[in-house]
Amino acid sequence: MLLTNAINKVVKRTAQQQRVAFSQLSITEVGSGLPELSPGTLGPSAAATVEQLSNGVKIASSDNGGHVSSIGIFVEAGSKYENGSNAGAAHLLSHMAFKCTNQRSDLRLFRDMENAGIVSSAASGRDAIMYRVDCLRESTDLAMDIAAETVTDGKFPGWECAAVKNSSLSYELEGIESNAQALLSEMLHSAAFGGETTPLGRSQFTGRHQFGALNRDVLTQYVANNFSPHRIVVAGSNVSPSTLKNFAENAFNGLSQGPAPSVDATYTGGKNLVRATGDLTHVAVAFNSGGYGNSDLYAQMVLQNILGGGASMSQDGVAGSQSRLACNVLNENVFASYAFSSTYRDAGIFGLYGACVGGSQDSTLSALMKEMESVASKACMDRNW
Repeated sequence: MLLTNAINKVVKRTAQQQRVAFSQLSITEVGSGLPELSPGTLGPSAAATVEQLSNGVKIASSDNGGHVSSIGIFVEAGSKYENGSNAGAAHLLSHMAFKCTNQRSDLRLFRDMENAGIVSSAASGRDAIMYRVDCLRESTDLAMDIAAETVTDGKFPGWECAAVKNSSLSYELEGIESNAQALLSEMLHSAAFGGETTPLGRSQFTGRHQFGALNRDVLTQYVANNFSPHRIVVAGSNVSPSTLKNFAENAFNGLSQGPAPSVDATYTGGKNLVRATGDLTHVAVAFNSGGYGNSDLYAQMVLQNILGGGASMSQDGVAGSQSRLACNVLNENVFASYAFSSTYRDAGIFGLYGACVGGSQDSTLSALMKEMESVASKACMDRNW
């Protein structure tokens, strides 16, 4: 008991001493190292500036006076420009972005971005590969230089290709392989555009069986064949138009000026069924909707929002979303449904998706198509068609 009391007294005395010590602490203001900021520009947002430069690069910029700048470089070099020998190159290139270049090692590139507070990202799709940097306005020039190096002067050493395949790329593929919606989208594109060897029917993801064929030489040649100035768009937010223009004029002049390869992205239509394990059946039906030049593109966007979608029912049996599909399609057998669209430069699809209990796929498809027909008939009546 005496020992216990002694310990308690020591603990209390120590706690009191700590509280006194903490109360006497003062916070020293951070000195040098942080940039001096000024208030942003007030008033309406600045109009976007769009221009095509003499070297073929297109630029789009808008400067609202914000402190954080974002720059995106979009290269028309997505998976639809691949072939049998380099399939998966675009997806792998997006994972190799902001690694070592011929001017900076992997470590130096990382340190330069870390010291300037630059955040980078990259992604690939069927049409294009996107490279993006975000930074404080004061670091814009460095951020754009690093982005340009990544696009025009990537090194792709064998050891780094192997490391990326075994880490970030493999990790992403694991998620895709277990994502029913992603797999269904790939199946839809294959059925819609004539099979897995056609430009838009080909998967936008690198298959594991393609790892061995994708090496430094393949990636370097893919960049040389597809990264041309007239296939590049540079977009900047909170970057002055003159700054972005000077950057785009100087950064991409060394790239090949060859013409874009001709790709046949023709809608054919078809059906694709795969038997899989799982509690739910995933179904989708899609229609030919045309590419970005389609005159009905904006009407398609409105229709997608009208149909909407949602997932699951609330505990009281009421759909969580008030969209048409959520209210009229979700039930005890259908757990999710939504409208979707995939639009590309020269083709596209628009469709409806549903996740349902196994065996109820026919009724789910029927309900989805009924909702589409209902919207069409109401639109016709409203417009006296």
